[in-house]
Amino acid sequence: MSLTTEANDSYKQDGKLLQDLLDTEHALESPIDLDIARMRVIELDPLKWIGIDIAPRKLKLTNTGLTVILSAKWPQACPYLSGGPYEGNYVFAQIHFHWGENEMKGSEHSVDGARFEIYFKSSH
Repeated sequence: MSLTTEANDSYKQDGKLLQDLLDTEHALESPIDLDIARMRVIELDPLKWIGIDIAPRKLKLTNTGLTVILSAKWPQACPYLSGGPYEGNYVFAQIHFHWGENEMKGSEHSVDGARFEIYFKSSH
């Protein structure tokens, strides 16, 4: 087996691993703790964010008391993610900022057991 074939097989396995995780997204419990020692590097095609360089026509910032939501309207097509392990395009919807009652209880998820004061997620 050549190095190119091995790399291609590894890439396909990494892509399948990620797709399998995506397929179980709603079945996984939340919050999650990212355990860095158990992570491994996988090789995937790069994500492309198409249209991110076009300024929005209008921005809306909403504070619910538990989160701040940033949404936008564009003069033309909305920006979207494409490529990587994903099939199809993922159109940008909004960004959510979450925080907690104090600096020890901010983020829903944790990294090696540590929580952070605030985090954001981009919804597509």
